Amino acid sequence: RRWLRKGLETVYTFIIEMIWSKDIILERYLNSIEMGQGVFGVEAASQYYFKKSAKNLSKSEAAWIACILPNPK
Repeated sequence: RRWLRKGLETVYTFIIEMIWSKDIILERYLNSIEMGQGVFGVEAASQYYFKKSAKNLSKSEAAWIACILPNPK
């Protein structure tokens, strides 16, 4: 069963990389990951933790958000 899943993930990854650029893949990932209890995406994390837009974060604030990424669920 694991081999089947890994095979499907490989095919799915290949298709995604053929269609989307690396920038789009990273954007989709960063806008969908959980960064706290019920906080999904970088913009939501920025609003939740710093009460401002992600585009207005300082370098240290952006680094802090990057450090709080949990293990994938």
